[in-house]
Amino acid sequence: MSAHLPSSAEWAEIKALDTTTLTCRADEGDIWCQFHLGGRFIHGDRTEPDQEKAFAYYLKAACGGIGEAQHLVAVFIGGGYVDGYSEADAAAWDFIAVLNHTEGAGNIFTARCKDETAINACRTRAKELLAAYPDAIPPDEG
Repeated sequence: MSAHLPSSAEWAEIKALDTTTLTCRADEGDIWCQFHLGGRFIHGDRTEPDQEKAFAYYLKAACGGIGEAQHLVAVFIGGGYVDGYSEADAAAWDFIAVLNHTEGAGNIFTARCKDETAINACRTRAKELLAAYPDAIPPDEG
């Protein structure tokens, strides 16, 4: 299950925020503001495009449990758009997105984990990430 989705009205409010206010709310820990701000930075929407800032805000949202952000983090890492991460990191974030029932997730995990060694590396890394970021998999709400 992905992080609690904002209502249509809440999402409209987030989308309407100016970038300064959105950044303040994101920096205060609002995961949906983090996710939306990542999108603004990647697309240059009301701000200059900045791939590094986009990744940083997507990563914060991923750690907070937004499955779509987790998959995007895997795409950034797996595509070589950011340095300092391994293939196991990409596969692990994609696997966590699958655990959150994220549509479209799983292709990076499947492509990277073709043998027992790669599967074990991904499994180990996913456990490490989930231990470090327990909110990455929100508890069931029902």
